[in-house]
Amino acid sequence: MELKEENKGDYDKLDFDLANKQLEAIQAEIESNGPLISEQVPLLLLEEEFKNHVIFLKKIAIVQKKYPVYRRLRRDGSCFYRALIFGIFEHFIVNTDQIHFKEFQKLMVKSKEDLKKVGFEDFVIDDFQQVFSIFLSFLSFLSFL
Repeated sequence: MELKEENKGDYDKLDFDLANKQLEAIQAEIESNGPLISEQVPLLLLEEEFKNHVIFLKKIAIVQKKYPVYRRLRRDGSCFYRALIFGIFEHFIVNTDQIHFKEFQKLMVKSKEDLKKVGFEDFVIDDFQQVFSIFLSFLSFLSFL
């Protein structure tokens, strides 16, 4: 395609369409790798996956004594944060730990100021904190009625 000044907008649209198609393909590939967070599965499943790794097998045996189940996560770059948040929420729901929940809520409110002190801008924090606050309110409603 020859780029001329009069059809430069067409080129930009073509470039934009190609980028969107590529993003859609990447998203479809990521989603085909399983759910964001799985149901609980036995830790024993890891033994088969790591059957040729003696050191991992020893570590699995140790971990299994305290944690017989785990959840698989979609490995998409946000999996650590998703695991952390899900684990915290699951803990509060399962254990109805109201004392630590209230402490956690206070910590989350304070965290905005802490993040600003280390250089984060309001616009980076606000959307996340607003959604997170909604989830905390919902969790409070679920867990401690």
